[in-house]
Parts: sequence; C-alpha cells; structure tokens
Amino acid sequence: MRTNVIKSILPKDKGIGALSVVLCGFKPDAILEKFKSYDAVQDAIQNEFDKDNRIRCETKSIWPGFCKTILDAVHFLKQFKDGQEFIA
Repeated sequence: MRTNVIKSILPKDKGIGALSVVLCGFKPDAILEKFKSYDAVQDAIQNEFDKDNRIRCETKSIWPGFCKTILDAVHFLKQFKDGQEFIA
C-alpha cells in the first residue's frame, strides 16, 4: 500500500524516477545542499506533483516518513566516495 500511495501522485510513465526532478538528479551533495529538512523535501514534492492536494502531511502519514527516509538515505550514501566503494 505504501508504494501505491507514493506512486499515486507521480506520472505513470516515469514512476519513482520522476522524483529526480525535485531531488537534483538523485545527487546526494546537491540534495543536502538544497534541502535542510524533510519538510522542505515534502514541500518540493508537493509543489511539483501534488496539484490535487492528495499528500497527507500529518506526522504519522506515509509522506513525512518517506521524505525523512530520503534525507536519511542521502546522509548514509554520503559516507561513500562513489558507487564502487558502496558495493565493496
């Protein structure tokens, strides 16, 4: 169900990849420079994709957790200098 909630606001032909527009092409440095909080991530996603106000912003909703996860994942990935080091 969570996947469907996230995908429900994204263009069907692009799926989760559509978030690259908001998330700086999925470049960790750029994401951390642009977003200082998960609220900022959520606002950017909402402004880009949620024209019908379907994103629920309550603390225990799926979207705040998803946006927190984005920033947590970026902080995790930043400890590796490149993809090869991550895989090793």
